[in-house]
Amino acid sequence: MMKIYRTQDKQLTRVDDMSEGAWICLTSPTDEEVRRVAATLDIEPTDIVAATDPEETARISLEDGYTVIIVDIPIKVDGASEGVYTTIPLGILLTQELIVTVCSADTAVVGDFAACRVKGFSTRKKMRFVYQLLYRAATMYQQELRLIDRRRQAIEKKWIKMRASINKDKIIIISDTVNDGFPEYFRRLKTRKVFSNQRLPLACYEAVINRSRDDINARNHSGSDNRFSQCFSIEII
Repeated sequence: MMKIYRTQDKQLTRVDDMSEGAWICLTSPTDEEVRRVAATLDIEPTDIVAATDPEETARISLEDGYTVIIVDIPIKVDGASEGVYTTIPLGILLTQELIVTVCSADTAVVGDFAACRVKGFSTRKKMRFVYQLLYRAATMYQQELRLIDRRRQAIEKKWIKMRASINKDKIIIISDTVNDGFPEYFRRLKTRKVFSNQRLPLACYEAVINRSRDDINARNHSGSDNRFSQCFSIEII
């Protein structure tokens, strides 16, 4: 799509001619539009379509009669969750008479100028227009970086809360009287209050419980863990 704008009496208007002071806005241009702009402004077609290649790298090059500026700008990913962005190239071609912007998709960086949401914008002031485009892209990057930072902080808080909850996992001995079926080492652990005062990984608790269950069942020769279950339980806080 090709749109041509010109600032007249401090108002941005649509025009049809590529005359001095105009802004040619190309969004995913067709081959016919590329040929028309290239022939009218004496620009290489490859320089125009370069910005439509997602793999094109940012660069500045001085050509015969014009300057090519390509920068990466942020754009929201279609179909992704809110706040998911990627980058695409934006091409700025600066001639002696006018300025051309080329992009493979509609973006807020260029769209804000077309919608007259940028203060002090004029198509006749080409260099200031270039600076405003670059500043607009940098501003959008800053906005997205702040969003990423807020999400990082939220994830960290959630992780710290989850870690604190895991560290509070403990085994509470329900029965103060441990029957003779318990191994001696388990009574020593209980006497030292390992399970009530120390913060150990849950895997350590499970290892002690499994070992105790095996010892109790082996001594009872019954294969039942009812006596074991009556003596203590696990409470996850």
